[in-house]
Amino acid sequence: MLYINVVVIIITATLAIISRKHYSKYKDGVGVKSRVLAVGLSMGHSVWLLFNNVLPLEGITDRLMERLRKNNIVSPKGLELMTEKYIATRIAVVIGILFTFNLFEFGNTLYNKFLRDEENIIIREEYRGDVIEEEIYYQLSGQEQTIVLNVSPVRLSEEAFYSKADQVAVEMEEKYFSYGEIISQDMELPLVDEEGVFDLSWESNNPEIISSNGRIKTQLDETPKKARLNLTISYYDYSAKYDFVVQVGAKKKSELEKKSEYLEQALNSLEQETVDNQELLLPDKIDDVEITLGKNKEKNGRFVLIGILVAVITTSISIGRLKDIGRERDKKLMAEYPYFVDSLWIYIESGMNLKRAIMQYVETSNKENGILVEHLRYTLNQIDNGVAEYVAYEELGSRLELPVYVSLMRHISQNLRMGTKDLRILMETEVSMALEAKKETAKKIGEEASTKLIFPMIVLLVVVMVLIMTPAFMGF
Repeated sequence: MLYINVVVIIITATLAIISRKHYSKYKDGVGVKSRVLAVGLSMGHSVWLLFNNVLPLEGITDRLMERLRKNNIVSPKGLELMTEKYIATRIAVVIGILFTFNLFEFGNTLYNKFLRDEENIIIREEYRGDVIEEEIYYQLSGQEQTIVLNVSPVRLSEEAFYSKADQVAVEMEEKYFSYGEIISQDMELPLVDEEGVFDLSWESNNPEIISSNGRIKTQLDETPKKARLNLTISYYDYSAKYDFVVQVGAKKKSELEKKSEYLEQALNSLEQETVDNQELLLPDKIDDVEITLGKNKEKNGRFVLIGILVAVITTSISIGRLKDIGRERDKKLMAEYPYFVDSLWIYIESGMNLKRAIMQYVETSNKENGILVEHLRYTLNQIDNGVAEYVAYEELGSRLELPVYVSLMRHISQNLRMGTKDLRILMETEVSMALEAKKETAKKIGEEASTKLIFPMIVLLVVVMVLIMTPAFMGF
């Protein structure tokens, strides 16, 4: 994981250097914050250009432009720049999140690397405590293996040793060697008794048949072979020995199994040799095999995964919020359309031309900060700055995007090109259509409201039924 962290840092630094050509485009101040933002945006811009050259992303750009157009009043060129900056900002945020969490992961990895001795320390349980099970990981031939190491408590009273040692020996015989059963597979001989009071050690007098930790060594055949296993029950300076006669076959072990057995023996021997110490210090390697404590292994990669999750969530929320804002904007524009068309028709009937009628609507509107009013002001400014009137109205329809506005502005633009003699008839027709659309909208809102009331009505019905039926059931 350390190498991956370093590669990510190098890639980010390289990207920052390559992106300097876009730095001046986004730098708008002299402070540290302004410079950091400019570096981030220039990196986001470079990444977007790279992906845009490799993958066909025009569809994504077009959809973002549509959503941004709904929430901002800008020219086509300004919309392109705004979309470009928005994309660069979102990519910069993702890069920043991933880079930050990668730094956390890098620091965590370095911490584990240089403080390995402390991390490989196992704290023993106190007097009469439980046996601690620790998972040890290692790799052989590209395969990950696991050993469970049982760590004994620090101290136990010696008074119970001699009286309980015989009981433990009987329990071992009944559990593993009773009734002269033939052992046909490896045994997991315990290293501590069930209560966790005594240390148990095993020694085979016939290691060519069975090893000291219950592993079968020879090929199984129909004629069982007898072997002896010596059990030593120990408690500090006290010990008691017992002999068990077992009948076993043999099983040839692979090199991988032998190596695993050797590692397990080495770790258990180390555990027994240091039983007087509070801390059990594990080596980093045993015969070139790296040893890793189980609780350390679980830490790798978690910060990177969290960073990816946070980046995905923040990006999804941002894009979803754009969509919600656009949907709300469309509702407001549709609600205002009948009033807009009706007002224009009244002003034109009173003798005003179209431009003057729009100006009058803007001036008399009680929605100073309304979306439609802002778009109309922008269109009037375009006309005052020399843009042809019919072009400005067509652009207004394109910015608003809703079909009713696009149709209205297209008809107005065509009428202006051919002359305004039919403008009153056009507006009268639009007023009639707008009133019908208003009725349909009101009907739709009513149907949605009635649908939303179904669930509360069901809940109320359930409550009423409970109130009615409860006394009836209580009467029985």
